[in-house]
Amino acid sequence: MYKLVCIDMDGTLLDSNFTIPAENIRVLREAIKKGTEIALVSGRPYNIGKYFANIIAPQVHVIGTNGTYFRYKNVSYEKNLNREQIKKIYEVISKYDLTVHFKGYNKLISNVPVEIDHPYKRVNPMLKEEDRIQFVENASIDNLLDADNGDIFKAISFNRNRDFIGMVKNAKEELKQYSDLEVVSSNELNFEVMNAGTSKAEAIKILSSYLKIDKSEIMCIGDNENDISMIDYAALGVAMGNGSDEIKAVADYITDTNDNAGVAKAILKFIINEDS
Repeated sequence: MYKLVCIDMDGTLLDSNFTIPAENIRVLREAIKKGTEIALVSGRPYNIGKYFANIIAPQVHVIGTNGTYFRYKNVSYEKNLNREQIKKIYEVISKYDLTVHFKGYNKLISNVPVEIDHPYKRVNPMLKEEDRIQFVENASIDNLLDADNGDIFKAISFNRNRDFIGMVKNAKEELKQYSDLEVVSSNELNFEVMNAGTSKAEAIKILSSYLKIDKSEIMCIGDNENDISMIDYAALGVAMGNGSDEIKAVADYITDTNDNAGVAKAILKFIINEDS
């Protein structure tokens, strides 16, 4: 029996409208009643993950910013970027004229204005005031360093114009040359940068040790490159039907798409109906 199910959010738990399909909520609640631990493991900040976790059930665990931050009881797990790494990332991204968002568990610092319909700005009014994401926009390197309190865990750089895909790729490759940085993508128009040794799998390993759950009892579900580490780590790795070819190649099972409640279908198959 799988005792811990770890689920990516974007492209996996969430549909194309940035909402959780009702069938996913229903089946996850059923799995929790059966005694299964659920963890949302996302590139999104912890507070955004917690908002979606609470829609499902208050006991759902959250691992934020690509495995760099989570809380368990009175313990906080943190893998922050240091100031030299932050400066290095900012300089490379500026060289290629890309957008960058530096993220903490409750903050987003951007080198350009953040669009008014950004998902975090849409969710913010629904959060308690103390949990709302703080925005710093049009940030220079000095603004960025002033806003850093040792709580910047990840940078994500992107350009939504496909004409810039070569610039995104070049910046990603340049940053991958630094041994103190971990660089992965969640789609071909972005890349994410964390401290070396950081991954979703590493955070899951630590959370599962707190929960006293063995690796053989872990199931993970994801859709893209930044989920490969946890798909590889899990006893059962599930790729979404809308997932990348790379993640499908390493998965043990491929479920339906995020818009067709693929998470629910996988959990019904491997958790709910395992004794049927």
